[in-house]
Amino acid sequence: MPTGIHRLQFLLVLAAAMSFSCGSAEGSGDQGIDAVDLPADSVYDVMETLPADAPGDFMIDTPVDFLTEVPGDSSTDMFVDLPIDAADVPPLVDAPSDTAADLPLDVPPEVVQCTADCGAMVPVAAASFAMGCGAGAAAAACGTDEKPSHAVSVPAFEIDQNEVTAGLWARCHVDGACSLPNASSSLCTYGLAGMDQHPINCISWEQASSFCRWAGKRLCTEAEWELAAVGSDGRTYPWGEETPTCDLAVMDPNDGSGVGCGTANVFPVGSKPAGNSQSGAADMAGNVWEWVQDFYHEDYTGAPVDGSAWLVPEAEYRVARGAAFSDKAEWMRASARKKFGLQLDGYYLGTRCCRSF
Repeated sequence: MPTGIHRLQFLLVLAAAMSFSCGSAEGSGDQGIDAVDLPADSVYDVMETLPADAPGDFMIDTPVDFLTEVPGDSSTDMFVDLPIDAADVPPLVDAPSDTAADLPLDVPPEVVQCTADCGAMVPVAAASFAMGCGAGAAAAACGTDEKPSHAVSVPAFEIDQNEVTAGLWARCHVDGACSLPNASSSLCTYGLAGMDQHPINCISWEQASSFCRWAGKRLCTEAEWELAAVGSDGRTYPWGEETPTCDLAVMDPNDGSGVGCGTANVFPVGSKPAGNSQSGAADMAGNVWEWVQDFYHEDYTGAPVDGSAWLVPEAEYRVARGAAFSDKAEWMRASARKKFGLQLDGYYLGTRCCRSF
């Protein structure tokens, strides 16, 4: 095998040949290989042969069939014996104080994080509860993905009192942490006059997660969300056992008046205080489906029992809870859940956030 000196000699000869080739090309030196006519059967794509940090000019100007003639385990062996002069290495520079390491929840350093009026929250006491569909009067409407009912112990946490509003989303966007929601539907609330206090909708799971990080919070786990909805007494609906109506939730009353309680749209958050949950969270049923952390699984077999998000194994869909203004009474149940693709951002999808104590 050639020594490091032989390889260095080889590279010097190669560099001289390249310099002659570039110098004889028409136009300025900046044009590089674009100024050279290559035979149609030449192979110049060396990206799969050399590492990504190999010298750029060498990767561009050197054909693969030539590189493979260099002895050694691979074409990258020619770089092994080339010494690095410490004098050529730039000194380390102290990182600025506003790097990502100094910001909570992995907020990028260029993003301004919300520090005030980031959405009121209500506390939820630590509790053990029966998660999933029970044996109440509404059990007949339960899906198989709401079963089996299982005991879960959830540590104390806080949950947003209201669904995230379009006005809060606008602040997040100005701060550089939130991208613009989908605007393909006339029902999307962002940027519409008079909609600042309506729930943001038309957002994907990733967008929802980004907002919660900006707010200094996180997406709720599915267990947290359900505990906040059913309370310590295991109610069927966030407000109790009363049959859902438009006095309690923004929904499709199925009486001919139309979805959204006859408005064909969402209401301002907190418009149905009689439907608030035991913890004081509003709109836990109706208005918009709310993204949570968990991957969707077909049932609760193997689900965590400590209140954490179900993230292993990963799955194709994420979970949303709470139903939307276009859903009928049976979907207002606190145990109801739906699966949505990560990039889905329909008019029926919004979010709220949680935070651990």
